[in-house]
Amino acid sequence: MKQEQAYSTGMIDGVWKKLALLLTLVAFVVYANTLVNDFALDDYLVIKDNAFVAKGLGGIFDILTTPYHKGFNSAATELYRPLSLVVFAIVHQFFGAAPAVYHLVNVLVYAGCVVAFFLFLSRLFRRRRVVMPFVAALLFALHPIHTEVVANCKSLDELLCFLFCFSAMNMLLAYTERGRAVQLAGSAVLYLLAFLAKETAVTMLAIIPFVLLVYRNEDKKRTMTAIAAIVVMAGLALAMRYMVLSPYSTAATDISFIDNPLAGKHIPAATRMATAILILGKYLKLLLLPYPLICDYSYNSIPFADFGNIWVLLSLVTYMVLAVVCVLRLRRSRTDMYGFGILFYMVTLSLFTNILFLIGDNMAERFLFFPSVGICIVAALLVERLAQRDDMSALYRPRVLAILLPVCLAYAGIAVARNAEWKNNTTLYTADVQKAPEDSRLNFFVGNELSQTGDLRGGIAYMQKAVEIYPEYAAAHLELGRAAYDAKMPDVAEVHARKALELLPGNVTAANSLGATYLAKGRYDEAITIYEGVIRREPGNVLAHFNLGASYANKQQYAQALAALRATVMLDPAYGNYTPYEYMVRIYQKMGMPDSATVYEGVLRRVGRR
Repeated sequence: MKQEQAYSTGMIDGVWKKLALLLTLVAFVVYANTLVNDFALDDYLVIKDNAFVAKGLGGIFDILTTPYHKGFNSAATELYRPLSLVVFAIVHQFFGAAPAVYHLVNVLVYAGCVVAFFLFLSRLFRRRRVVMPFVAALLFALHPIHTEVVANCKSLDELLCFLFCFSAMNMLLAYTERGRAVQLAGSAVLYLLAFLAKETAVTMLAIIPFVLLVYRNEDKKRTMTAIAAIVVMAGLALAMRYMVLSPYSTAATDISFIDNPLAGKHIPAATRMATAILILGKYLKLLLLPYPLICDYSYNSIPFADFGNIWVLLSLVTYMVLAVVCVLRLRRSRTDMYGFGILFYMVTLSLFTNILFLIGDNMAERFLFFPSVGICIVAALLVERLAQRDDMSALYRPRVLAILLPVCLAYAGIAVARNAEWKNNTTLYTADVQKAPEDSRLNFFVGNELSQTGDLRGGIAYMQKAVEIYPEYAAAHLELGRAAYDAKMPDVAEVHARKALELLPGNVTAANSLGATYLAKGRYDEAITIYEGVIRREPGNVLAHFNLGASYANKQQYAQALAALRATVMLDPAYGNYTPYEYMVRIYQKMGMPDSATVYEGVLRRVGRR
């Protein structure tokens, strides 16, 4: 009676408090080595190079009223995830762009996710079961599949969505028992926050009603009121999303083949479906055996498959069996937790299957953050059955330890090692390209990193492999052309700059790159044609004006050269460390106009160039 009373008042007694604290410590210790990491991947987009986040508290209004990527670029987007950006802005206000603070936020929120999951399971059974909730939360805390979400600061959106979804469910369970309006309101607000963190919260529209109707339907009025509150909050979140995105998204944006090869227009429907089913099998494999872990699954790390592939068929049969088992167990007993675990896994994974609709990636480990809950529940139920009694001492039984301890140690070891690979982009890409050498984008990432840090030859080799794997990879051709130009390989630079411009018609960056190769090879007329075209499309392009002036100067067409160089310094007086002024001095000297040359020499003296 006292235990029931403690639960009904929402107080955590000593045992449960100690277990929650233990889980918090486990989560923190396993991910503590991320605190020394730098930024990686999209961290730069959402933190370091994000104009709104850089404003601190002053950028919050812009974050709340614009699409997710607006602070980084003006590209059309269909994403509205303001909550994580708001947190980043607050952190930036007080700590700047120090990576350690953002990593600490992720680790702390992750620990909160683990505890919220644990409390959800314990509340679900009114604290009458302890082994299953604790083991499920422990496995969740240690599972290496979560390293991408925790080690990548950008994925705070996923963490916040999970934390608020499970916090909302915890409060809803309390509301169905006590009926306090503040619990209903609190759960509604928490669910709204989850939606503002990431759209994954929409899957809870299936999970929450199931939980309430099956496990807490003693008071049907409260149950229906709770479900109605969640639906209203989902509607409000979708309305907010529409109001913010409608001025920006005039049409749905195409999914890039390099982001999701399944979106390729030339891919037959049967091949797309078979490959998507194959990926579902890979997800299950990673949940059971989380190695190797890779930050990118682009073309051609997962070759296209058909229904004659044995792994496709095995994956299909496995999921069909899971679906049948789920239905049969829930028909036999609506409260069957094996059925609930499978249901949770399949419902939360449904958004990312590329079967119902195509998404921006064909596969990503972060997509398993929510679905891993279902697998952890099923695994914990098996441990509970093996223990044969429901108290914590059961976990010390030799047959339980023989299975649970090696799994926990292995998971913790893999997670810690993987966190170290997330140190920065260079360590991440170089580690992962060894695991997926046929991934075009990983080869490009490694090559681009190497070329930007001075290893041009090494970078070129990786980027050449990237375009060998995927010849239509525009970004790789563009950066490969730039690297080859810097490496004094003009013929290679021309080939790839031309290909980039072919793939990106009208792209001024590609055009400037091609023009630079013409200029380096002394093909001044072709360079002039390129740069005049760039200026027509983008009159404020300083590089095009300067290189146009250099091209005309090399042709000894001095009047045109001076006009282009004057336009350069009008746009950017200090461009190229005042190099345009040096050009103008030499031109005026060749034209026999020493007085005019002296004027520009004076400018160079004032800035310390003479």
